[in-house]
Amino acid sequence: MTLRRGLRRTLVAAVVTAALVGCGSEEEPTKKATPAATKPAAVPDELVGTWVRKLGPSNGDYGAGTYTVKLLADGSVEAYFAGSNTAKSCLTQKRCEVFTVEASAGKLSIPDTADCLSPGEYTYKVTRNMLKTKRAHDDCSSSNSERPRLFANATWRRQG
Repeated sequence: MTLRRGLRRTLVAAVVTAALVGCGSEEEPTKKATPAATKPAAVPDELVGTWVRKLGPSNGDYGAGTYTVKLLADGSVEAYFAGSNTAKSCLTQKRCEVFTVEASAGKLSIPDTADCLSPGEYTYKVTRNMLKTKRAHDDCSSSNSERPRLFANATWRRQG
């Protein structure tokens, strides 16, 4: 029994040593990763932040209530629909969508989303703590689709 245990330990030690030796590399690292801070922003600073608006009962599947859009400088968006908990991760909630946008020169480009299978473009204007968006071009016209309901002729208020 002791001989078997000793052989097992030796075998395990040999396998671990071989694995560790195989993980190394004789090549020098070529280039360090570029920090995210040096990557150009996908959206202007004026759009970055948390925006809220209230929608009435005629808003189809998503319901009436407060909607929140969190927009990061890299263009990442978390859109929390009425009834969602904005303190929790969007990815863990049924009534929340994650997507990306690009913005410049007053145009907001939104790629395809869960409900809209083609990209859309909206104009935007930020005045103090208000964001106004209008449809410029979007083939997604269903009244129950989240993108037009969120961004077509919408007024958002900056939170915080």
